[in-house]
Amino acid sequence: MGTFTVLAGDFPKSPLATVVGSTLRMPRPPSWKMRLGLTKWEPFEVVHAAEFAALEVVGQVSGKSFGGAAVAGIAGGLLLGGVGAVAGVLAGGNQDAVTFDLKLRDGRRVLGSANPIVYQEIVAAEFDCRGKEPPPKVEARPLTGAGIAVRVGVVAAVLVGVYVSVSMLFEL
Repeated sequence: MGTFTVLAGDFPKSPLATVVGSTLRMPRPPSWKMRLGLTKWEPFEVVHAAEFAALEVVGQVSGKSFGGAAVAGIAGGLLLGGVGAVAGVLAGGNQDAVTFDLKLRDGRRVLGSANPIVYQEIVAAEFDCRGKEPPPKVEARPLTGAGIAVRVGVVAAVLVGVYVSVSMLFEL
């Protein structure tokens, strides 16, 4: 399991997208039905690797984090002296990122950024599911009449409680 960042595309920008086995959990904006409470809000959409149409690398970035190199240098200096400090600065703070373009069968696209290990997980999931049919999607069910009645009842009970409290307050 690893996380990656959604940079652009048909999903909201977020650093919270995750890879779990052969599925990606992508952030989902709430729809108007979800905002009104007519359906259950699912913050993530599960995208199975069998739904991938194409996956390609757009770019790779290698760099060094100043903070990470400084911490590694201090740790090396404390453990091994001056030579350890130099070795720690040289070895610490490495940051690699792979930027990729993921196209889904339904036409949606995602531009994402991940470290190389997480990108390898995505590629492995795509390779394992190549040519397979994706499992059927399970959509959030709309609330039934009973669910809406319960919500209306709760709101009514709260309003009655507020009315009783305010009326008792002004009688004093």
